[in-house]
Amino acid sequence: MSRHAFRLLCLALALAVPVTSGSAAAPPVAVAFMLLVPGEAVVGHLPLPSFALELTIAVAVSVSIGTLSAMVLMGARQWHPVGLGLVLAGASAASLLVQLVRRNGRREVRACT
Repeated sequence: MSRHAFRLLCLALALAVPVTSGSAAAPPVAVAFMLLVPGEAVVGHLPLPSFALELTIAVAVSVSIGTLSAMVLMGARQWHPVGLGLVLAGASAASLLVQLVRRNGRREVRACT
């Protein structure tokens, strides 16, 4: 799988979170989202040498973001997992869109020179 295809998959997962909320598809979508998307939204901006390294770091960062944000909400006594998922999905989708637009723009500039 290419990095571009992986980012598109992550974007699709981020957009699927609000759509599947409350349905039978919500648990698998939520697990896939929390394992991949927030980390790729951060790690995708870094120039890493291989896709395998990017995927590994993305999963680690995703789990860390999910854990840290859940701990903050629990500490503030404002636990709301659906709200947390929607906020993470929105922020991740915005970051992934920026990555996809910038990557495509860079390719066009390189092809013209």
